[in-house]
Amino acid sequence: MERRREHRHRADQAVTLWVIGETETGQQAHIEEISGIGARLRTPVRIPLGAPVRVEWDESMYLGECVHCANSADGGYMAGIHFEQVLECVGDIRRMMESLMAESVKERPDSGTTTEPCRRCQNPG
Repeated sequence: MERRREHRHRADQAVTLWVIGETETGQQAHIEEISGIGARLRTPVRIPLGAPVRVEWDESMYLGECVHCANSADGGYMAGIHFEQVLECVGDIRRMMESLMAESVKERPDSGTTTEPCRRCQNPG
């Protein structure tokens, strides 16, 4: 009996996987299947059950937790990830933040650069 709430779609997508709270080094992984609430990833490292993870590709970032991890026939692991949050167009957000940061920095003759006072409270930084 099928217990999944949403249909999974076959995928063939290379992604970067981050296990949050560990060394937080990005690992290459591969999405095998994906739905609106989760994905099955092929990964070279075992992901602890319940571990918070971040999956990134293109302009998207998926935050979730590992709900299943088992040995794979190819020597790696197959991990089930349940998505908690999805952020799309993160490149646009990153560029907007960089632009805002650049606007808040001005040249100061004695030390190079400094931040302008906060517009709302007029306090530095």
